[in-house]
Amino acid sequence: MKRRVQFGVLAVLVGVAGWLAWQQRPAARLRRQLDFWVHRHQRGESLTSQAERLEAMKAGLRALGTNGVPLLVGDLERRPGLPVRIRRWIRDNGPASLGRLVLPRRDPTEDCRAEAVLGLQVLGRDARLAEPALLRALEEDDNPRVRGEVIIALGAIGADGPGILSMLTSGTNDIPSHQLGPLFGIWLWRLQPTNAAVVELVCQATNPPVVLSDWCVWRAAEVLADLGPAAHDFTPWLQTMLRSQPSGKGPGGALGPYFPHQGRWRVARALWRIETNAEPALFTLRSFTNAAASPEWPAQIDPASELCRLVRELSEIPEFCAAVKPLLESMDVHGQENLTWLHSNALQRVERTLNAGNARRPAYR
Repeated sequence: MKRRVQFGVLAVLVGVAGWLAWQQRPAARLRRQLDFWVHRHQRGESLTSQAERLEAMKAGLRALGTNGVPLLVGDLERRPGLPVRIRRWIRDNGPASLGRLVLPRRDPTEDCRAEAVLGLQVLGRDARLAEPALLRALEEDDNPRVRGEVIIALGAIGADGPGILSMLTSGTNDIPSHQLGPLFGIWLWRLQPTNAAVVELVCQATNPPVVLSDWCVWRAAEVLADLGPAAHDFTPWLQTMLRSQPSGKGPGGALGPYFPHQGRWRVARALWRIETNAEPALFTLRSFTNAAASPEWPAQIDPASELCRLVRELSEIPEFCAAVKPLLESMDVHGQENLTWLHSNALQRVERTLNAGNARRPAYR
C-alpha cells in the first residue's frame, strides 16, 4: 500500500513537472505574451490614457518581433464557433421575436479578430507577411469594425501591391454610401500623398445625407493624429467632424447626443497633434460642461467622473489644462472612493503639463 502511495505521488509530480515544461516551451510563452498585449491587455484601465496604453502595447509587441505575426494572422482568420452560428441562423431564419432575443448577443470572435488586426497595425512594416490575410479579410469579413481595422492595418504596413490602388480608388469613389470611405481615402492618400483629389473625396463624406458611424470617425481621427503634421490637408474634415453630433451608429452612439465629447476628444487630439491647435480641446470642454449642466443629462452617469476621463485624454494640451484646472479644484470628492483616485490622477496630469510649460509631444510614425 505504501509503495502504491509513493508511486502515485511520484506520478503526480512527474505530471506537474511535464505540464510546467510544456508551458515553458518558446511557442507557449510567445502565445501568452501575445494574448496579454493583444487580447487581455487592459486597454480600459482608468488611470492611463488611450495613447499611453497604445504606447505600452507597441513596446510589448515590438519586443517580441515578427515571430508573433503568424499567430496574429491565425487569430484574424478565426471563425465563430457553433453556438454563435446557431444564434445567427435563428436570428436570420427564426421568428422575429426569437431573433430579437439572440440579436444583442456579441460574437466572441469579433473582438478577437479586431484586436489581432490592431496588433498587426502596431507592428507596421514588420507585419508585411500578413498582407494576403488582411486582403482576404477585407473582401470576405462581414463585420464593419474588423474591416475598418484591416483598412488601417494595410495603410500601416504600407501595402502597395498590384491591384491595391484600383481597389482603393473604387472604395473612395463610393464614399457617399460607404461607411468606411474615410479610412479607404486616408490609406490611398498615404500611398499618394500629393493626390489632392483623395483628400477632397474624404471631405465629401461630410456632406448630407451621409451619416458616418461614430467608430469610423473616431478611428480616422486616431490615424490622422498618429500621422501628425503630415495630415494637415485633413484638418477641414476634422473641424467639421468636431462639431457634428454622434450618429448613434457604432460604439458610443448609444449614449446619445449628450456625450459627443467621447468622440470629440479624439478629433481635438488629432487637431492638436497636426497643427498644435488648442481651440478644439477648449471647444470640447465647453460642450461637455454645457451638456453636464443640462437637465437631460442621464442620471446614471456621473459628470465628475466623465470630466476626469476627459482630462486624462487631453492632458497633453497646456491651454486645456489651464482651463480645466479650476473645475477640478472645485470638485468635492470627499467620501467618494471611486472618484478620488480619478480626480487625483487628473490633477496630477494637469499640474505636470502646466509645470512643464509644453505638451508632451509623441514621436510620429
